[in-house]
Amino acid sequence: GLKARFAIQTSVFADAPTTSASTQLGNLTSTVGFANQYGSIDMGRQKHAYRLMYDNIDPFLIGTFSPLSYAHSLQGSRLNNAIYTQVNLGPVTLKYDHGFSEVDGLGASKTGSASATFAGVTAAVAFYKDDSVVQNKGTSASLATTLPTKTEVAAIVTRDETTTTTSHAWSVVAKHPIGKFDVKAGYSHKDLGGINAYAVGAGYNFSKRTSVELIQTVANANTSANDVRITAVGINHKF
Repeated sequence: GLKARFAIQTSVFADAPTTSASTQLGNLTSTVGFANQYGSIDMGRQKHAYRLMYDNIDPFLIGTFSPLSYAHSLQGSRLNNAIYTQVNLGPVTLKYDHGFSEVDGLGASKTGSASATFAGVTAAVAFYKDDSVVQNKGTSASLATTLPTKTEVAAIVTRDETTTTTSHAWSVVAKHPIGKFDVKAGYSHKDLGGINAYAVGAGYNFSKRTSVELIQTVANANTSANDVRITAVGINHKF
């Protein structure tokens, strides 16, 4: 049946908690809506369809340690004052999000995606269009599957536009389980700026909800001042 729902998600910086915008209540997600087996409608602030396409394929969880973050535009990741719709049609999922401007005369932000899973392969396409001041546009397509060896592999290509530039990027990522260990790797390339980024990582699963990880990330660009080198160690726990 039809269910009412709400969600509030807030980021917490445990090493340096402050009262800045990054730790305000509901800064990640703040929505109310309805859902059933055929789809859902939510209103408020949350990740939009274009960003979720990356979340669904990236074993590095999109962020500082992910090679995808250095090559692809996430188009802001979230919309404010928006309506989020999803329709479920068996193996096909359709999403459309519309963020309304709260400033008179400024246009809206729109994003949507379509994905389908057949024979263990998930194909998806997504778009983003901002009709406000920045006029950003993005289109992307991805493929993801799990091989008989239990290796998860995925690839994505994107085209991003601003009022002054157009760029193209592509990435491949993979994750493979070895007992209680997981190993993963990824590579990204972007033509604008000559960006090449890669990452390798390994994790040990103490349980279904707790793991420790080691990640090495490198990003090189045409200008050496923009090069990145990161080594990270962390513990993940799912509540």
